[in-house]
Parts: sequence; structure tokens; C-alpha cells
Amino acid sequence: MKKTLLLLLIAVSIKSFSQNIGVSDLIKLSKLNLGQAEELLSSKDWVYLMGEEETKEKYGRATFAFEKNEITSQAKSFLDYIFSETENRVRIKIQFDTLEKYKEYNAELKKIGFDLVDSQMSKDTIIKFYQFEDYIIEFRVQSDKNTDRSNETKYRVMLAHKADYGTEFNGND
Repeated sequence: MKKTLLLLLIAVSIKSFSQNIGVSDLIKLSKLNLGQAEELLSSKDWVYLMGEEETKEKYGRATFAFEKNEITSQAKSFLDYIFSETENRVRIKIQFDTLEKYKEYNAELKKIGFDLVDSQMSKDTIIKFYQFEDYIIEFRVQSDKNTDRSNETKYRVMLAHKADYGTEFNGND
């Protein structure tokens, strides 16, 4: 009985771990085209929600969700793959709302070698900037007021190549 419980616990832990998208996954996604990115995300149980095709005026965008509730449309996480195939640019944005995931991201940033290079406060949001090799990560810790006047903390991470960071992604930021 104990062995069965232990095996079940290990299986659940492995499944939970395999569903996570971490900093190294964001870097990997930034090197993939849209089709490859969708395949990687779907293999980790992310579902495609909606998208916009790339035009001359606007970059393309594909939005994915993790553990989306079919009734409420809420999800544990959302990810935007913003791209321009004509300009060969990719920007990845992910949003989550758990302190545990926030701690995982911070630990992975340090493990990979990202350096915190700047931080600032803007309208209830702490914005931190990290750099490593050819990448910049903008990490936002935001406090949102709910309708019942309680606060909810949301975490948003955006990864871009240094050369692309300062550029506006044609209204798709």
C-alpha cells in the first residue's frame, strides 16, 4: 500500500514538473518558429487560445493557456508568442499568479546567470530588468485590486533579445 502511494505521488510530481514553463523554456521558445513553439507548448499541456496573423503593420501573436477552466475561461498561466517571421523577431510573455512559481523563476534566473541590472516602481508594479548573454528579461510584480477590494499579485515575464528589447513590436506589445 505504501509503495503504491509513493509511486502515485512520484507520478503526480513528475507530471506537475513536466507542465512547467521555466526561464530555460522561454529561451528555447524564442529560438523556435511558430509551429515548433506550438508543438513544444502542447507537449507540456498548454492549449492554444487565439492568435493574430502577422501583417505589414503588426506582428503576429499566438496566445496559449495552461490549465484553463472551460467554464470560467480562467487559467493558471497565459503565454504570448509574439513574432515577425519577416523580421526574424520573437518575444515571449508569460503571466502567472503563484508565489511558488515566482520563486522558481527567480531561482532559475540566478542559476542560468541572469544579472539584475535595474529595477523601478510604476503604478503598483515593481519592474525588474535582467540580462544574460543576448537576452533581456523584464519581470513585473503587480498588485491588482479585485472587485471585493482585496489585492491579488500577478507576475509577468517578458523575454526578448537585447537587439529587439527597445523596439516596439508594432502595437503588439
